[in-house]
Amino acid sequence: MASIAYICDIKMIDYHRLFGHQTMNFWRLTNAKQFTKFKQGDYLFFLAKGSEHPKTREKGLVGYGKLVSTTTCSVNKMWKLYQHLNGYENELDFKEAIKKASKQNVLPKSLNGLFLDELVFFNSPLYLSEIDELVSRNLESFMYLDKEGVSLTLKILDKAKEIGINSWQFALDHDMNESTFELDYIETLLSYFVLELFHPQSTLLKHHKQFVESHPQFKPVKEVKTVYFHKESKSCVIPISPTLKDEPFFAIIGKAKLIQTLCEEAKIDVNISIYCQEWNSKHLKACESLGLLAIK
Repeated sequence: MASIAYICDIKMIDYHRLFGHQTMNFWRLTNAKQFTKFKQGDYLFFLAKGSEHPKTREKGLVGYGKLVSTTTCSVNKMWKLYQHLNGYENELDFKEAIKKASKQNVLPKSLNGLFLDELVFFNSPLYLSEIDELVSRNLESFMYLDKEGVSLTLKILDKAKEIGINSWQFALDHDMNESTFELDYIETLLSYFVLELFHPQSTLLKHHKQFVESHPQFKPVKEVKTVYFHKESKSCVIPISPTLKDEPFFAIIGKAKLIQTLCEEAKIDVNISIYCQEWNSKHLKACESLGLLAIK
């Protein structure tokens, strides 16, 4: 997983906030620094000009969205494609903002758009210094928060829980925004636990492929492609092979039980299950004795 903080104009963010947008096109100049790691589902946090701390002048994070897709096209086409989801009331204001960002009085030939969904806005700015992280004063476009793992993203969401989600956004669509942030927090915390116990793995074995084929609604937990999560049902599944020997089997269910315990201690409701296409009675009883759901 990659998470980035991207500098933007607070006026644009306030426009999306005011109208309760759940999606937005986060436009950027094509000559800006390019991403080396940023893919679908990753977090983009809004580091807003105009949210500076009154004493330190540090810019604050004011919310986030998750990447759906990217587009590169002309300014005119960008407006036709997304219109108000670009963050402005009309095309003229949009083009003036682009000129200001480019520091020239002409429009660039093309723009890059990051289409984001499941937007969440904070009740007040969140300053990275509050969680012992620093933002360079020379930052021009974006900074990586997490290139791998989720440790800083989790710290930010922990702090966001204290600050709260924007009350106006709640008023417009309470259930959707409350559940969006809650599920984001649960997924990130679970990912943190999983990444502590399971190593990243890119090669899928036969039993992993079987699980993915039969349960396509489940997605890998970040870099660990051998543990899967279904966000809406809050279900985490660890597939195992029917031929798995006792020693590695008990090591896996021990980790699964630890994750279950950590989730309970954190007071988050996640179902931890072990998947096997053909269970033997010994392994099945071991799962049941630990309170782990055995599925096939």
